Amino acid sequence: MKRRLLIIAAIAMLALGLTACGKPATVEEFYSRELYKAAMEEQITQLEETYADTYSDIGYSLSGNTFTYTYTYKMQIDDAAGLKKNLESALTQDAVDDSITALEEETGITGVSVQYIYYNADGTEIYNQTFSH
Repeated sequence: MKRRLLIIAAIAMLALGLTACGKPATVEEFYSRELYKAAMEEQITQLEETYADTYSDIGYSLSGNTFTYTYTYKMQIDDAAGLKKNLESALTQDAVDDSITALEEETGITGVSVQYIYYNADGTEIYNQTFSH
């Protein structure tokens, strides 16, 4: 019986702790929480390992409800204009809608924007596009 009361008390404390944190107002607030921040860092590390031959750096930043992903190519892309056209063709509103919906569902926040910025190895910007619903 004592064990059951301790479990109920622990669940109540956890629920109280979660509600005390309150609902974040922005995506930036949501991902500033340590649990989510650590998960994002782990995801970025996995992406960097997976695409180590293509990108020298993959990063993200948050500002209000805008989630920005940055990709820096490892080797200089001579045909940056051609790459930009390919990125414009691949990264369309339809292609990004599911990601935005998933972010809104995960955070409980509407009005989320996702920005993709691609840089050449020398740091020049190749592509920059922001998507939202």
